[in-house]
Formats: sequence, C-alpha cells, structure tokens
Amino acid sequence: MLLELSKRETIIGDGNVRLQMWISRSEDTVPHELFVYQRTPAVPDLNLDNRTEPTGSFAHIASYHDVLQFPADNPDPDLAPFFRKHFLDLEFEDQELLAETVTLTQAFLTYTLRDILHKNNLPEDAVIIEDVP
Repeated sequence: MLLELSKRETIIGDGNVRLQMWISRSEDTVPHELFVYQRTPAVPDLNLDNRTEPTGSFAHIASYHDVLQFPADNPDPDLAPFFRKHFLDLEFEDQELLAETVTLTQAFLTYTLRDILHKNNLPEDAVIIEDVP
C-alpha cells in the first residue's frame, strides 16, 4: 500500500453535498500533498486598514512535475501561484458529478503515484486504499 485516501460526504443545508477527500497516510516515497491549489490574492479593503488574507482554490491533482515544482502547504510568493495540500474540499449540487469526481480523483492519483514510482525506479503497482471515516 502506498497511499490511503479518505473521504467524507456531508449533506449541507441547501441540499448540496460537500465532498472532503484527504490523504491520510502515504509511504515515504509518496508525499501527502497531491492536491494542487492556486493562490488568490489578498483583497484590500477601501479603508486600507483591513484586507482579506490570500487564499487558495483547488485547481487539479498534482502530476510528478507539480510535486517537484510546487511547494507543499503554503505558496511561495516568489514562485508560481500554485501550492500543494493533502486535501480537497468541494461542494456539489449533482450526485452524479460528485461520484464522477471521486472516480476521476482516484484515477488521477493512481497515475501520479505510478509516475512517482516509475521516476524513482520502484515497482509501479500503485494501490490506493479508500478509507471512509
């Protein structure tokens, strides 16, 4: 086992479903941070005393190149506005789209894992174990 992927689906007040997925465990050769976020800039308030903090929006599943290129957890202001986190948190109105997103997320993570293994000359039989808390 190389990676354990956990998920939680929660029905929220307006009938939408919140999907939370996170990498709860991985072996040494695989980083936890495989979800790429794009930093959004801080927005100044008109009185200039207050401003929002920079935030991030989920962009895509990290490729091997992304793992090498983008920092984990916090964006580097001197680099591209991308950074990696160990989770994603999305809201869906449509159950079919949610199910498709879960399937594609697992598939893209599998591709990234195989790439990491291949580049490190390790066996490419990547396995993702889904653990629903």
